[in-house]
Amino acid sequence: MKYRWVAMMMLAILGVSCSQQDSQSIVVDSEVNDLLVGMCFDDPSEEDIIIDEARNTAADNFPIVDCQALHDNEIYYIFNLPEAKEYVETETLLNSMLDVCEDKFKGYVGKSYKKSYYEMSVLTPTVTSWEDGDREVVCYAFHPNGKKIDFPLKDINE
Repeated sequence: MKYRWVAMMMLAILGVSCSQQDSQSIVVDSEVNDLLVGMCFDDPSEEDIIIDEARNTAADNFPIVDCQALHDNEIYYIFNLPEAKEYVETETLLNSMLDVCEDKFKGYVGKSYKKSYYEMSVLTPTVTSWEDGDREVVCYAFHPNGKKIDFPLKDINE
């Protein structure tokens, strides 16, 4: 399957901080509510992943980086799930989120997902963030071999 799964993860950051990554970019850690279409981010390091096995949740710290600098992923669409009292993790729900992201891929990258060189995946609310009112789904694109890229994917048409 062409999707890289970051199944049922969402960003939950303790604060905003800056650190020097390299001579080309400044890394800014950001909360999910601060994310915007067109932002680029790196995959979290192992120490940034917190897993609560009892509640089947994960909180990640994703560093935001300049899209002209080396990065792992680029956000191309954000949408909200409908209100519901309980969070129900189902394959149908996940597939419907991925379908929305696939439909929006061409409008950002310039080529349909199925014909594109690039991959896509989704960040979703966790059980904990859902209880706090989070309904945001983040669609993002990345290099198919997991290689870092140093250019924006907007209108790349590949």
